[in-house]
Amino acid sequence: MKQGVDIYVCGAQSWPMSQTIFSTALGEAARYEGSTKALADKLHVPENTLGRWMSGKAEMPLRAFYKLLDLIAQHERKPQASSGSLDIASAGMLSFKIAHALAQCPQCGESEFARADPAQPLKLASRLRCVSCGAEVIHRALITQFAEQVSFHSRRHAGAKHKAA
Repeated sequence: MKQGVDIYVCGAQSWPMSQTIFSTALGEAARYEGSTKALADKLHVPENTLGRWMSGKAEMPLRAFYKLLDLIAQHERKPQASSGSLDIASAGMLSFKIAHALAQCPQCGESEFARADPAQPLKLASRLRCVSCGAEVIHRALITQFAEQVSFHSRRHAGAKHKAA
């Protein structure tokens, strides 16, 4: 049996946003910035909005998520940044999937990855290797692709729910 880590962004049925890659990234960034207030200032949003994103009570807009990834990447480039960002997995496979959202290898379409260099901490700039075909992709590209799909499916789900009401 292979070991792996599935990175879930939303619950399959009701699409709750708590415990998501969004809230994980927000928590890491708040730790890097020293407080939620400092992070809210960097993202140019009110602290209560940041709190709703972190708790899963509101969906984080993609534009804000991209800015968040930029902040995390800036931190990772600092010499004192020894631990990996988005400390989700220390070893094993990485899958970016939930319901219909799926981050895929650009060459073969598969969705399981391993770190190209398992000795290095997992960072946004880390190279990942597709388990199926061996193609390399950057971790941040997969997270971005995944966040875009989750956002799309979440909006689509919300629209269908609204039509049914």
